[in-house]
Amino acid sequence: GKNGDLVTLCRSAAEIKAANDAGKTAALISVEGAELLGCDFARLRDAYARGVRIVNLVWNYDNAICGAANGISGGGLSPRGREFVLAMQEMGMAVDLSHASERTFWEVCEIAKKPVFCSHSDAKALCDHPRNLTDAQISAIVHNEGVIGLNLCPGFLGLGRNMDAVL
Repeated sequence: GKNGDLVTLCRSAAEIKAANDAGKTAALISVEGAELLGCDFARLRDAYARGVRIVNLVWNYDNAICGAANGISGGGLSPRGREFVLAMQEMGMAVDLSHASERTFWEVCEIAKKPVFCSHSDAKALCDHPRNLTDAQISAIVHNEGVIGLNLCPGFLGLGRNMDAVL
């Protein structure tokens, strides 16, 4: 493609490593909220076949899989949600918990067979926002060799609207 010398679409850890070794940015296709897939297993498999490798279990509102951090219920995984997480991990999809309720987070950690991650979450100790992670959640992700990406939205940083807040 036009920027093939800078970025490459990756579908596996090996492809991500190869991109990094070549000095390129690795790009992955993500779905932000399983509700975009109808919380449906056939659509999940189809998304995987089309190159999706990351799925947030939920966006801002509770869905058939689990409760959202900004949701009304504060609920955790539904029985369908448990199956969805295991199916994702079996396929090689990353389970993204950035929008999940805290109860969902812990229930996923209990059943996950591979590391999970939060693609865009910040520290609750610095900004008490429902989407941010507690110290215990951060420790759990680190202990399980997961990854946490930062959310640069000022409302999640809590320390201002500048690079010092990000750092």
